[in-house]
Amino acid sequence: MALGDTAVYNIRITGDSQEQAGNPAEPSQSGELNASDPTKPKKGQTKSTTVAVGMYLGKQAVGFMSSNVEAYTRNAQAQEQVNNVMKGIGYAAAIMANPYLGIAMIAVDVATQALENSRKVKESNRVAEQYRQRSGNINRSR
Repeated sequence: MALGDTAVYNIRITGDSQEQAGNPAEPSQSGELNASDPTKPKKGQTKSTTVAVGMYLGKQAVGFMSSNVEAYTRNAQAQEQVNNVMKGIGYAAAIMANPYLGIAMIAVDVATQALENSRKVKESNRVAEQYRQRSGNINRSR
């Protein structure tokens, strides 16, 4: 090849039993702007954006409704049931996404819940002991 001559090289990339040919002088990037008209996004991109916005709005609505059950119904037990259902759905989704990390997430959540319950019981027992002392009803058999 003489100085000043240009050559065109085609690059073949193989994988997943598909062949794609490309020209490095005219690259096109997938997931970016449309190669034929760079000012327009690809069709899949606008659809995925719409789906993402829809999912976000749906998640916000479900979160608002599920977190305000007690505020609107004055029923703490119903709120606790809704919270448990939402937690169960979260566990199922985490296990479906990655079983090992999902199980680890559940283990950490159960451990922190056990610690929180233990703290609440100790606090309740401390308050009850203070009330017994104030009322003069002290168990002397200890």
